Amino acid sequence: LPKTGFLTMQLSEKVYHSCITIEDGSETLTVHFKRTDGRYPKWRSVVDRNYSFDVTVGRRQLLRSLERSCIFSNSSSNLGVFRLDKDIPSKLIVESDDVDFETKAIESVDAEYLTSDNFAIGLKIPTLIKCLKPMTSQQIIFHIKDAVRAVLMEPDVQPDKEKITLLIMPM
Repeated sequence: LPKTGFLTMQLSEKVYHSCITIEDGSETLTVHFKRTDGRYPKWRSVVDRNYSFDVTVGRRQLLRSLERSCIFSNSSSNLGVFRLDKDIPSKLIVESDDVDFETKAIESVDAEYLTSDNFAIGLKIPTLIKCLKPMTSQQIIFHIKDAVRAVLMEPDVQPDKEKITLLIMPM
């Protein structure tokens, strides 16, 4: 923030998303945030920097796949299962289903990763969609430790003067 002059601050508050915009005449800073109720665990136990592997996927392809899969997910959980199968290399499999209505979606997305084991993790599809939509990067990198720890998501190319890192908890 500048040491002299005037600042304009604006708060935008919606049900699921809020932002604060700060302007000093020449630059604009926008901070987006979402309120999450509940007790947050100790951050050191959630964010582990010793990842087992990374998965790189195309942002647009993954976003389109998630939008299609979300329609077939259970409306109360919106759960998507993301699988890496050693028999299907270079693909991320996105599955969603609703057993009550007997609907199911299976999508595959081109992906780059280095792991020789099968892997599956459950993530909330609408949360991922909300994270991916405002990004401009062509590729997204998921840093994964295991199926029960937080997943960190970053664009492969960070915007100028910004560092974007998103934390997603598995379900």
